[in-house]
Amino acid sequence: MESLPAQPAFKGKSVAALFCTILAFCLLGFSFERFISTERAAIQMPRAFLQFERAIGYDGFIHNFKNYILRPDEAAYRARAMEDLDKATAALETIQRLTGTWQLNANLQPIDDVLASYRAMLDKTEIAKQNGLSVREVDKAVRVSDTDAARAIRQVEAEIDAFFLKRSQTVKLVVLSTAAF
Repeated sequence: MESLPAQPAFKGKSVAALFCTILAFCLLGFSFERFISTERAAIQMPRAFLQFERAIGYDGFIHNFKNYILRPDEAAYRARAMEDLDKATAALETIQRLTGTWQLNANLQPIDDVLASYRAMLDKTEIAKQNGLSVREVDKAVRVSDTDAARAIRQVEAEIDAFFLKRSQTVKLVVLSTAAF
């Protein structure tokens, strides 16, 4: 009876080492992909906030909405206000998507609710204008509280700041660990 040749003792160790190497590359690839998506979001987030602020702020929605109330016969203000609301909504959707990339639980619903209320108030302003209400009466009728939305914006900003603080601490640890080797 023929005996089988002896298997080298290192073959099992080689398979284990190969497996560990493949696993390490997979984990590194996953970590790198996560890093890249986080970096992309980090670049896009300030722009999304800036677009949102421009859309609702000075020379944006609020400006056009108030001018439409004060000058209801100038329909261009209404059209610009609607356009600004669309831009604000798109920017808010981008912010929501980006915070999701970072797995943050950003509650943007109060902001979205205020934008929807303002959109409804544009229609209400049009009806009030048709019914002959004074500017003062229209202003009173379309007043919207933005307290919850302002609070939500500050909360999202705080969550993003905390995320980046934690992220920078993690990167610092990785760099220091790598430098130690």
